[in-house]
Amino acid sequence: MAQCSQSAAQFVRGAFRPRVAVMTSPEADAVCMRNDLTLTELLQPFCQLNTDVQYRDPLGTQVTVRELHLWLDDWSLSAPPPAHQAKRQLSDAVSQSQLPLPEDGSVRPNTPWFESWRDRFLQVEPAGEHEFVRRYVACLLAVSSGAAAPLQQLQQLVQQQHQ
Repeated sequence: MAQCSQSAAQFVRGAFRPRVAVMTSPEADAVCMRNDLTLTELLQPFCQLNTDVQYRDPLGTQVTVRELHLWLDDWSLSAPPPAHQAKRQLSDAVSQSQLPLPEDGSVRPNTPWFESWRDRFLQVEPAGEHEFVRRYVACLLAVSSGAAAPLQQLQQLVQQQHQ
């Protein structure tokens, strides 16, 4: 039987975390690129909280979420790749995680490629028509305050979001 490095609960918490789309104006991208990072990459370290998060649902009931982990996606890169490219990415994930066979010829009880393939599959597989696990729950709009017309850029981002 395969041995995975994560428990089932850890896998579910990591694979099916709430997704947040990140849309940035060109000026905001330029500010972030001073550090050779996108805004999504800059915010990534703050997406895993080790404390409880509390919020109120629309009925006013307080809900507690333990160890909230968010998944930030750059809106411009969020479209799933074409089928042939997705197959190539899955194949690459498997080939890059292969370990050499032991010298004594024994067979390992685990499959090191499976976790890489599974994680890549969840990234490249498009969301199904009635699936809501991989849909966005929020959208973060970022505009540079140094832009000539930041409110117009914000309106443009909102219009792009609704297309």
